[in-house]
Formats: sequence, structure tokens, C-alpha cells
Amino acid sequence: MHPLPLARPRLLFHGSHLPDLTVLKPGADGYLYATPDVRFASIFLSKNERAISFSVNEDLCVFLAERREDFVRRSRSGSIYVIENTHHDVKSDSTSDREWIAETSVQPLMQMRYESALFGMLVHGVKVFFISEDLYRYATEDPKLLPSLWRRLTPEKDIHHFLQMEPDKSIHAAEALSGDSSPALHGPLLLAR
Repeated sequence: MHPLPLARPRLLFHGSHLPDLTVLKPGADGYLYATPDVRFASIFLSKNERAISFSVNEDLCVFLAERREDFVRRSRSGSIYVIENTHHDVKSDSTSDREWIAETSVQPLMQMRYESALFGMLVHGVKVFFISEDLYRYATEDPKLLPSLWRRLTPEKDIHHFLQMEPDKSIHAAEALSGDSSPALHGPLLLAR
């Protein structure tokens, strides 16, 4: 349990490079991770293990140790799943309420499916930076470098620029996995394909 009393969000988001899951199960470490921040969940649409995220003001930034062209070519479909927060608690060693964990499997209420992890991150407002392996290594060795990288590098362009560069990506409506009629689950959710 987290040492600070935090408000318990009703819904959480779980990002995965695996689309169309009907049950979300804990990973090899025994935990199923989720977050109340859809931006943070969108980072996990990619299976890229060389990613660093941090927040600056209200911005969520992610540094990916990969060339943009390689990332877009390699990036496959993934989904952000919406789940009820009935079994999750804040991760005990977390300094914020960004990571919630559970030891049980859950059935998602809805998924937002993306054919491109980059599109999913951009549509949710994540500032995406593509960096070299050397910069990634330096930043993981000394996280204090992240703010200076953020100031010196240019993030990926906005979603409109992405769609111009990737014209084969089209927008589709969200797929509900259940018949839940909760008003919080309906609205203008977009999916890339």
C-alpha cells in the first residue's frame, strides 16, 4: 500500500502491445499494472524495452532509443484497456499515483485499439522523442539528464503531421468488450488502424 492516502479512481487504463485480449493477467512478476493516466498507459502500446518516461509540468514525455523509421515500421497493433479499479492498489514504492498493481486477472470493460503505437501515444498527448542508444545509456545512468534532453531535443510532431506522413493509418471507433452502459465509457474515443 502507498504511504500517502490517495483518492481511488473508479477506472484505470492498461496499455499493451497485445490487442484484442478478453482477460488481462498478471505478468511474470505476479502483478497486473494499470494507471489512471491514459497517457502513461499509451507508452506501453510499444514493446520497446528501451524507453524512459518522465513528466515536465503537465507534459508526459517518453524517450525511445530507436530511429523513428524503424519504430514506425516495427510497431504493431496494441490496445489500451479500460478496467474497473476493484482489485488494484498503488504500487508501494511509487512516488505518485501513476502505477497501480493487482495480483488478480481482470476482464476489461473496453479497449482502444491502435495499429501504431506512435499514433496512440500522440493522440493521447505524449511528447515522444527518438534518441540514440548512446543518449539512452547516458540518461539511464544519470536520470538528471532528462530535463536537459527535453529542452534540447525536438519531440515528434503532432497527430495531424503523423497522419500526413502515415496516410495508410485510418481512424476507427472504439470497440466495447462488454454491454456496460456507463456514461464514462462512451464518447469520442478514437482508434488508429
